[in-house]
Amino acid sequence: MSFFYLLSGFVMTLGYAKDLVAGGESSRIADFNKRRFWRNRFARLFPMYMLTNALYFMMMRCFIKGGGSMAFLSSPYWDYNLVLTVLGLNMWFYPVDVWLPNGSQIELPSNFVTWTVQTMAVFYIVFPSMLAWLQNVQRRRLMVHLLFWLQALTFMSLAARLQSPSEGSASFAMRWTYKKERAREPVQRHDSVTSRRVKSACVPSSLSQCFAPFVPCEYLLPNSTLLGSVTG
Repeated sequence: MSFFYLLSGFVMTLGYAKDLVAGGESSRIADFNKRRFWRNRFARLFPMYMLTNALYFMMMRCFIKGGGSMAFLSSPYWDYNLVLTVLGLNMWFYPVDVWLPNGSQIELPSNFVTWTVQTMAVFYIVFPSMLAWLQNVQRRRLMVHLLFWLQALTFMSLAARLQSPSEGSASFAMRWTYKKERAREPVQRHDSVTSRRVKSACVPSSLSQCFAPFVPCEYLLPNSTLLGSVTG
């Protein structure tokens, strides 16, 4: 999905803002119609989003009536999750599950795969405001590098969730003994490595690994689209 977000940001920047960003005239940014952009995004995504969630919901209801069981439909908080699905806000609150009391849980949308639409909506909301910033980025290569390491943090956060015994948390063993995380340290400390670029690359990698297990990866996924916009 990160590759899809990356490609989406690249294509969107080419399609909507290539001429504005390349023009070098700040006054041209004002010509971008934000309301039209948001209206087009909403009209293209939201009807299908609602349709697929409604169809999935009806299928699950039929499944229940046929004798099946779905744990999430019997949850006392299911009504609240349904409201979040209609409003498209599940993924805005889903990562805070780790701080909720026992028994409380924010579920994914009724049709689970539509979480991607909710995540993408974050980028759609901020994209018009990013145009002036994209136009004024001077050290584009440096910005790409910074966003790349933020993207690496996303992958490490997801890896921490998959590797740790409990979802969303990082175990001591994983953080301190997982061989892939420790592999960079000999390179970072070895005196024979004289390349400043290699050593400097190890620093953000090590720092990102320290914080990755504690950062919900859902909050970092839209960065893929931002990275695609900068490279566009």
